[in-house]
Amino acid sequence: MDHYSSLILFATSIATALFFVFKCLELRRHASRPFPPGPTSHLLIGNLLSLPKDHEHFAYEKMSKELNSNIISLKFPGTHIIVLHTAQAATELFEKRSANYSDRTNFAMVYDKRLFDWSDFIVFERYGERLKRHRRVFNTQLSRNAIKSFHQSSEHHCRQLLQRLMSVYSMLTSSDQIHREIHRTAAAGILDMAYGYLVEEPDDLFVTNIKEILAEFSQAAVPTNFLVNIFPILAHVPAWIPGAGWKRFAQEARRKKEKTMSDIYAWTRDDVENKAARPSIIGSLVQHYTAQGGITSETEADMKQEGMAMFGAGADTIASSLQVFVLAMTMFPDAQNKAQEELDRVVGLSRLPSLSDRHDLTYVENLMHEVMRWQPIVSLGVPHTCSKDDTYRDYRIPKGAMVFGNLWAMTRDENVYPNPESFNPDRFLDPNTPPAPVFGWGRRKCPGSHYAQDFLFICMASMLATFKFSMAKDEAGENIIPSTDPAAKATLYHPTTFACRIAPRSERHQKLVDLYI
Repeated sequence: MDHYSSLILFATSIATALFFVFKCLELRRHASRPFPPGPTSHLLIGNLLSLPKDHEHFAYEKMSKELNSNIISLKFPGTHIIVLHTAQAATELFEKRSANYSDRTNFAMVYDKRLFDWSDFIVFERYGERLKRHRRVFNTQLSRNAIKSFHQSSEHHCRQLLQRLMSVYSMLTSSDQIHREIHRTAAAGILDMAYGYLVEEPDDLFVTNIKEILAEFSQAAVPTNFLVNIFPILAHVPAWIPGAGWKRFAQEARRKKEKTMSDIYAWTRDDVENKAARPSIIGSLVQHYTAQGGITSETEADMKQEGMAMFGAGADTIASSLQVFVLAMTMFPDAQNKAQEELDRVVGLSRLPSLSDRHDLTYVENLMHEVMRWQPIVSLGVPHTCSKDDTYRDYRIPKGAMVFGNLWAMTRDENVYPNPESFNPDRFLDPNTPPAPVFGWGRRKCPGSHYAQDFLFICMASMLATFKFSMAKDEAGENIIPSTDPAAKATLYHPTTFACRIAPRSERHQKLVDLYI
């Protein structure tokens, strides 16, 4: 070997050795860093006793304050939870480091094939090629320009809501009664947009089944609802033994989910083949794949999941946001009056609002953003999973950790939203005040945000234009003040049922709604 070759070999050896030394020091330095602060840990079980049993967003916010840290952690066998309490931290990790924080954690109740078996539900799907394929479809079909083709559909379903409320308002005494009509509207809008399916009956079978499936999924997706989410080995427990009702629940939910997904997809595909289909996203995909040479088992499975994801991520969140809107208008008459003054000035009294008015209805737009900030529907958010060891603010975030963005705490950050418990749409007049990040972050941000905001806006504007919301009275004639407490332990926030009154703003407004029948 000549001198030159020996020199190259020596240099390469030195470089390789230095690389390994550097990596070892880096790993050692990372391992020496502490985890974020957390509650008292116990031998063998770690922080398991501190894991919140319900309303996790409140519990984690309380821990954050007690520990004087905006980032906290909990550890117990097989699981590490990190909770972020500022939008700045969520943006840094979920957006700027999205390559490392776009995966999901496998909750056994959701993912295990012996249980719910919904590993391919797009909201909870692991990050990979299949998810990227779904995102490309959504980014095209649900873009800001693409969803304009559904504006007329959204306005139609909203006006049907007005008509139903107008026909029964005198009998409506609680938020539950109003919410049933609101949920029917949100479900009808999504099913029309996604499948071209028109909901004509209040007890429509597709709506009923999908609502039940998603309610069951919502329960299954809360880590603390089922022990199997913490101890996955329990998935091996036979369904027939006493105490295994949770497994029978999951298996029945799985059967219902698979049948309903197949049935509604088949309905749209048959409509397309019979040339009777209304414009819809799944219908357009059926036409596209057919023209490209035929629908494969893979593209069919993709379309089933994409349709269900649109309904699953959209219908209940839109309906719950509108329920919060009714709560806010009941509790804050000054905001209601100010919005109605703007609507009367901009839209007038001879027609109903349309989405073309949105740019000119600044206060109503800000009111919509304040509704979403005041009581965020997904208070804790869906956890992102750390794909490889990371460091943030000198804290160690291990590979596999579930990282939550506590949206509730972020919307209570007084540095961003002064006097956060007050309902104040005018706070968004300040260009430095951002809307709450209710649609998520980074590569997992909700792709349907444009459709959702359009639908929310037209429903809020239309209800404000035609109805007055007020508190119910008790026997002494005093206002019954609603509670903002969550109604149930689930991934979505629903306000506790509250008494309220709803009535047309005037006879003229009632006749205006009648014109659209």
